[in-house]
Amino acid sequence: MKPLKYSHSVWSSSAPRERLAVVVAAVLALGTVTIASAPAEAAKKRTGTTSASAPVKLALAPLPNRVSRPEANERDPVLVVISISEQRLAVYRGGVQIATSRVSTGRKGFATPTGIFSILQKRPQHYSNIYRGASMPFMQRVTWSGVAMHAGNLPGYPASHGCIRLPYAFSKQLFGMTSMNGHVVITRQGLASVKPHNLTGVEVFNPSSLEAIASNDQPGESTSGEVVLTSAQGVASTDIAKATGETPEAGMASFGDIEMMFDRADRLESYSDKPLRILVTRRGITNRNSEVQEMLTEAGFDTGGIDGALGKKSVAAIKDFETAHAMPVTGTVSDQLVAKLREVTRRPAPANAHIIVRQGYKNILDVPVTIKDWDKPLGTHLYLSMHFSSGQQSARWTALSTDPTTDFGSRTASSPAEALDRIDMPEFVRNFIADRMHPGSSLIIADNGHSYDTSKFTDFIVRTR
Repeated sequence: MKPLKYSHSVWSSSAPRERLAVVVAAVLALGTVTIASAPAEAAKKRTGTTSASAPVKLALAPLPNRVSRPEANERDPVLVVISISEQRLAVYRGGVQIATSRVSTGRKGFATPTGIFSILQKRPQHYSNIYRGASMPFMQRVTWSGVAMHAGNLPGYPASHGCIRLPYAFSKQLFGMTSMNGHVVITRQGLASVKPHNLTGVEVFNPSSLEAIASNDQPGESTSGEVVLTSAQGVASTDIAKATGETPEAGMASFGDIEMMFDRADRLESYSDKPLRILVTRRGITNRNSEVQEMLTEAGFDTGGIDGALGKKSVAAIKDFETAHAMPVTGTVSDQLVAKLREVTRRPAPANAHIIVRQGYKNILDVPVTIKDWDKPLGTHLYLSMHFSSGQQSARWTALSTDPTTDFGSRTASSPAEALDRIDMPEFVRNFIADRMHPGSSLIIADNGHSYDTSKFTDFIVRTR
């Protein structure tokens, strides 16, 4: 029999439960364990014979941290979900749970933030620059303010300074499972309540392909008799009509059409290969203040700039406008003020939400959308696209719901499918996303927008606490 080997770094760990796990794993590898009873051993010593009594079998409980390989597409993205209330972690691939573990999160005064995060940095060996160079093996950072998953002591209760501590052996396994920018959801709820499920009968976004571009950009007839492209660009194809005075036959493309198809194909190939990060959220206070500043400026009142922050000049401009229109002078942004400004500037009411598309830590689109049933909470939902092959024009998505970002009292938030149905999105936005979509792209729908620590070095961070 070959001698058992063990890792010195694990064996010398300060956590006794870690050492016990190594011993138990080694024992399990040997097969059935039998222990002779104490009386039988004593009889053997006295007589020099072996007792015929049956051996006592040792029943071993399953290890608390498990890694399994059920049916799951190895190319699907990995999702990590951490429950603060249960001090547990679950790992999913393709909506299938593939691992679980114990954790230790932030103690009182150092609460671990909850919300939707992504892995921003991975280092097999890292030392804290906040806590006296404390060792943080297999570190996976989720915020730049000091929150990460890493190996550490697990006393059975929240004990960290905000990080998520993992058993040493499991932290190494998890480090090998995840990839940069993979999503991490931290929740106050139990794992049974926050787990991904396959979305069926609901369309999120689907990818386009070079073949799809050729078919989608075939020309069609307009009411004027000219041939127009049916792509999102809406470019008129009048080359043949202008040159000959005749309208091309249905389904025929001019040289201009063909050039545009190749141009769009070239752009598709030149786009970033990073997954998209998409956020749909309500327009916040800052959006409304910026709109008020814009309308005041348009009406001839100096706000000192359009930045969404109501400084002294903006407040003075509001008071001057209210005085000029015989309104109660408050100097604050109210529904009455906004309504009067729209009347004066002849501006229609804007969309009540917006969609932001981010790729490679950069915003590449930010446009208005409309949320139906404004007074009903949306909830906080993460949608994750699974692997799809080149040329495939459909994507499979999973979704999960986590803690709300806003307290709506007793009002029930929408389910992931209901939240999608409430978003009225322009078709050109869908085309824009389809052209740039890669496996592992994600969508977040939340009542509140991304948090303050979303930056040029992060994906969207949506905090729920």
